[in-house]
Amino acid sequence: LWELVPDHGHGPPAHLRQFVESLGSAERTLDLACGNGRLTVHVDAAELVAADVSPVAMERARGRLGPDARIVELAPDEPLPFEDGEFDLVV
Repeated sequence: LWELVPDHGHGPPAHLRQFVESLGSAERTLDLACGNGRLTVHVDAAELVAADVSPVAMERARGRLGPDARIVELAPDEPLPFEDGEFDLVV
């Protein structure tokens, strides 16, 4: 699906951005189903993990989030590769 979505510079809708920004700062945050990372860039976290099933989306997210974010490509219909309680916040 992500192959069909243009990778333009538009950010997320304002109400979603405002919601994520209102969550405040967290030590460890997981953005599950982060897509191309356009909302993830508004997450305030000391340690950020972005995860999705699409290799195309993950490559776009990697470009947006930079080297400090940990990018995890998930396998569809498989258990998540994270420990219980590993994150303070999941978006």
